[in-house]
Amino acid sequence: MTEDGSFFIKNVGRHSIFVNGKEVMAKQHLHLIPGCLIEMRGMAFIFEVNQKSVDQYIANISKSEVVKKPKLEISSKMLLCSSKM
Repeated sequence: MTEDGSFFIKNVGRHSIFVNGKEVMAKQHLHLIPGCLIEMRGMAFIFEVNQKSVDQYIANISKSEVVKKPKLEISSKMLLCSSKM
């Protein structure tokens, strides 16, 4: 998530990720909107946003003097590890 509340997915792995059928190859990124279908390595996810939490987060970082650009990068390898828990 960027400081303005936009979401992107970046493929940091070796395997392709598909967003609404569009391939996101290694080292590429794509803007996400609510309802996007994300598919990777045989698993499918629907991307949804908790707008209330996003708004609260943006309000909190705007209050601080130091604003860093937060980001979340998810690879298919990370999802495979977390799905085994």
